[in-house]
Formats: sequence, structure tokens, C-alpha cells
Amino acid sequence: MKKVYFISGLGADERAFSKLELPGILPHHIQWKIPNHNETIEAYAKRMREEITEPNPVIVGLSFGGLIAIEIAKQIPCKKIILISSIKNTREKPFIFKLSAAAGLHKLLPTASFSKPNQLLHYFFGVQKHPRVKEMVNSLLTNLNPDYLNWSIDKIVNWQNEHVPAPAIHIHGTADKIFPFEKVKADYTIKNGSHFMVWTKATEVSAILQKEL
Repeated sequence: MKKVYFISGLGADERAFSKLELPGILPHHIQWKIPNHNETIEAYAKRMREEITEPNPVIVGLSFGGLIAIEIAKQIPCKKIILISSIKNTREKPFIFKLSAAAGLHKLLPTASFSKPNQLLHYFFGVQKHPRVKEMVNSLLTNLNPDYLNWSIDKIVNWQNEHVPAPAIHIHGTADKIFPFEKVKADYTIKNGSHFMVWTKATEVSAILQKEL
């Protein structure tokens, strides 16, 4: 079986990928770690890649996991990285993220509310019409570590990147509310795919991954 490394979205775990059907693939889910004080995203990626034992790995990154996959690919040779509901460079960041980075608006967010299920988060994840998926998202959010959450949001809004050092495949949904489809240059488009389309459009995402892996 072919070993492939997976990095889930912000604070999520391997359950985010549990609806995917990938015969012949042996997934290794790289676990999120609590960031050290003032740790850079580069230093954090170095710790994350300690779980990678295969030469020239293939890494699948979901949302923030895509950013970390790119940072890992800057440090070690990678055969391919596959981004799902993510961004590749600074140009693909939504304007509100750039504004927040410039003005520090994200530091004013009541991040504690992110760990409590609410309709606004369901809207941004695109799971309002999917009761079972909402339960999954609620479960993931309630386990978020506040230090990790604050660090992650800061790294996302301040991320600066213009180069992807490995062959990259980008899968994106047209209904993504966090990283709007109009801002990204995707290789594969999922019609009506939300930010959590890895669950809500799992069949379509699986078909693309089977082809690319």
C-alpha cells in the first residue's frame, strides 16, 4: 500500500478525512501539536515533519493543513502536495485576512467562542444543511486548545508566501466561505463545495484524490 501523509484543518483530527474512500492508500495522519511560545510557522512545520519517515512524501493538507504542507515542502523534498479548501500564496488570501494582518483585528476576536457550536461557524464551514456534519464540526471545535487556536489564526492571517516548492494540486469548492473560490486558482473545482466539502462532497473529493494519488 502507498503511504500518504494527511494534515487536517485547524484544530481538527483524522476524523475530518474519515468519509474519504481511498483504496490502496495507507494514510498517516500528522497530529497537531501545541505551539511553543512565539513559535514561527517555519519552526512549527519542522516539528510537524518529524512524523514523516518516507523519502519524497506525498502530503494532503486540508485548510490550514495546506499551509503547513507547503511550509514542510520548503524544508524537505516532496513528490506532491495536495491542497483541499486551502490557499497556496498570499494573493489567494481574502481581503479581510490581509486587513486583519495589517490592523491586528484578529487579536480582538473572542476566540473562546470558536470552541462553542454556533450558527455563524456552521455558515462559514458550509454545514448548515447537514445535521450529521454539524455534529462532527461541533465535536472538533469543542476540543480546540485556546493557545493553539490563537496561534493558528495569527499565523493564517499573517502568512506570506509566493512560492510552492513542490508539485501542487489544488482542490477547491465554489461555495467556500473562508477562502473564497474567486480568489484561488484551483486545479479541480467542486461545484457547491463548502469549506468542509471533504465531508459534504466526500465522493467527489475521493474521486480526485484517487486519480492524483
